Order: sequence, then structure tokens, then C-alpha cells
Amino acid sequence: MVPRRFIPDGGQPILTMYNAYRLYGFVQFCYQARKGYLVVNINEIEMQRATQAIKLVERKLSFGNADREAIWQRAVKANNGMTEGQNACEEVYRELLRYSGMPNYNPQRP
Repeated sequence: MVPRRFIPDGGQPILTMYNAYRLYGFVQFCYQARKGYLVVNINEIEMQRATQAIKLVERKLSFGNADREAIWQRAVKANNGMTEGQNACEEVYRELLRYSGMPNYNPQRP
């Protein structure tokens, strides 16, 4: 059972998973849109942290693979037509970390 304080969307785990996938999909889009350029919206380290964050949300909510895939497909479809920009990408990245409970800044050295 997921603690109620974790689920930010009014206590609805499916809505939380959907919103987390929308956020992750947008962060992924931001990363891929500028990959290889000198100036990027989301760097490799932030993308790795975003991937860790979405995996953490998946573990906390523990849906079956079929359910997760269906929710992911709907979230990606909802993101169609969105455009990236530095501020939007950073805001969405921070919101994804908030959803997962990860701190925005990781003070530990590798």
C-alpha cells in the first residue's frame, strides 16, 4: 500500500502515475531535442536523475506492467504538440523530482 502522503494527486495513484509519466515524457523530450548541442535544456546527469525518479514513482505505486504501459501511452499522447524551452524544461524536471520525493540537488559526490 502506498502512503497517502506520497500520492500528490488527491490520493489517486493512477492519476499520480499518469502525471509522473507526463512529466518524465516531457523531460525526455527536452533532453532529446537538444542532445548533441553545446547548449542543452536537460543534461545527461539530469536525465539520469529523471529516470531514477520515474523508477522510484513506479516502485512506490507498484502497478502491473500492462497497467503502466497503458498509462505511459496515454501520457505520451497527451504530451504531443508540446514545445520545449529552457524554463519549461527546468520547471517540469523539478516537478518530476518533487513527485518522486527526490531532492532537487544531490549533495553527495559519486
